[in-house]
Parts: sequence; C-alpha cells; structure tokens
Amino acid sequence: MAGRKEKKKVKTTQKDRLISLPDSIIHKIFSYVDAKQAVQTSVLSTDWKDVWKSLPDLNFDTYSFSNIGSFKMFTTNILSKRNGKCTVGEIRLFCFHTSDKALIRRVINYALTHGVISLTIHVSTDFAPFCPLPKPLKHQSIKILRLGNFHTLSLSCLFQSLTVLQLSSCTFFYDGDKQDDERCFEPFVNCTNLKTLYLGRCKFWGGKTLKFSFPNLIEFTAISMRFGWDEYEDSKVEFFAPKLTYFSFTSTRPLCFSKIDVPALEEMYIDVRTVAQHQWNPVMETERKGNQDMIRMLNALHTTQILTLSFETLKVCTCTMINELTNPRQDRH
Repeated sequence: MAGRKEKKKVKTTQKDRLISLPDSIIHKIFSYVDAKQAVQTSVLSTDWKDVWKSLPDLNFDTYSFSNIGSFKMFTTNILSKRNGKCTVGEIRLFCFHTSDKALIRRVINYALTHGVISLTIHVSTDFAPFCPLPKPLKHQSIKILRLGNFHTLSLSCLFQSLTVLQLSSCTFFYDGDKQDDERCFEPFVNCTNLKTLYLGRCKFWGGKTLKFSFPNLIEFTAISMRFGWDEYEDSKVEFFAPKLTYFSFTSTRPLCFSKIDVPALEEMYIDVRTVAQHQWNPVMETERKGNQDMIRMLNALHTTQILTLSFETLKVCTCTMINELTNPRQDRH
C-alpha cells in the first residue's frame, strides 16, 4: 500500500509541476504538436481549457483525422473561435487527402489578415490543385512561405514582403505572349525582398528565357529544377543577384546561362549528373550539349571563393574536356 501511495504522490507532483509552468511555456509546448492533439491535451486541466484558442503556432494535418469532413470542420472551427487578441506567428497546413480549394484559400486568407509571419501549405500529389492565391493586401506580414505540390502557381504580384521562399514540386506556366520570340519568363518579378530561395523539383514551362532577378537574395538552392518543354530545349537562364553569397545546384541537367551577375558569390555547390560520352556520337548530341552547358555554367560562376563539386560532376567535366581535345566536332554543310 505504501508503494502505491508513493507512486501516486510522484505522479501528482509531476502533474503539479507541469501545471505550474508559465503560460508562455505551455503555449510553446502545445505549438509543437498537431492542433487536434493540442485541443485533446487541453482537457487534462481546467487551467488549459482555453489554451488552444491562443496558441502562437497552428499545425493542421489530415493524417490526424479519419475523414476529410471532420478535418475541414475542425480547421474552420479553430480559426473562427480563436482569441482575436492573440496573434499567430506560424500556420502549417498539410492536406494529403483532399483537394478542397475553399479550405486552402480560407487558411491563406486567415494568414494574410491576421499578421501571420510564416505560412506552410503542402497538398497531396494525387490532387495538386490549381489554387490561385488571393490578391495581396496593402500591409503584408508573411515573411516565410513554404508551398508543396501547387500547380499553375503564380507569385508575380503576391507576398512582396517575403524574405524566405521554399517551393517543393510546384509548377509555373508562362502566361505571356506565346508569339513573342523572347518569351522572357520571370515568375518572381515582385519578390524583391527575398533573401533565401529554395526550389525543389520545381518546373517552369513555356518560356524561352527564365529570368531570376533578386536585389537582396543571399542564398539560392535548386534541386532537380526543370525549365522548358523539352529536356534539352534551347532555353536560357538570366540570373541577377548582386548580394548572393551561396549557390547550390543539384540536377541531371545544368543551367545554360545567357546572362549572370553574382559579384558577391562566396560558396558554390554543384552536383550535375549529366551522362558523359567518351566518344562523340550524333545520337548523343543532347548529352554532349548538356555537358558543354555545365562547363559554361562553371565558367559563369567563376567568381566564387569556395567551390564544391560532386564526384559525378567531376566525371562529366573530365569526360567533356577529353572529348573536346580528342574528338572535336566537325562542321557540317
């Protein structure tokens, strides 16, 4: 009996210590878990019954619900019943079983109108809905934006206050004049305050020249980025970032720069896995062109102080240089 009482006393003491924590600490702890878990945990103490109404960060995940209807109702109720006097610093929405555009728009609108600083939205690859983002507000608060699996995405007139932009598996389509020979595609034209840009498996379709112009960008990372309708279409890239210090590029195809200005570049990482041929063959012309583009890309970024190349990249560079020396291409008439 004494042992049981002792264990009960220890549990009570631990619970009392948790309850006695400052509200700011409790709010922070609850912000690390899913919103549904936060609501469920709040019933453990009468002192916590309204904690979920004033959480500084909100996490919504469809995996916490057995059906989509319950998830949509829960998310809507959390947003509508929050304490209006308490600000939200970050919202994360993971919708892996629904293409409900209205719900996604509701979360985005809430973020734009309630001073949210960081917004993360990932949708299912099975749906990848076209979800046009709302028109920008006069006073914008969002500094950090992370989006996943958005198709037909347009950011040209949105989120001008962004300093960090992370895009995963998002698709951009050129919507300019298709008769224009230049077809200059500039998807981030108004993101002038960006300092960090991450592009993971993003696609840019329809333009002939892809233009990046970032007056304040410091870090740029691109992984498996695709540009142009065909893998080796004659497409060019213009890159202007006078404050850029870090450049990282991983892909099976190098960037073909027509113009570049990165005078402050300090560190660069390149991992290009283009197939290199030891002997030139007309059938392998696309691979040969890709290898040459990579050499040109490295030459364009020669101002860097620290250069890191993957082993695969070194193999491509070596094979390309050997081909140029031993099998120069003959001009054909």
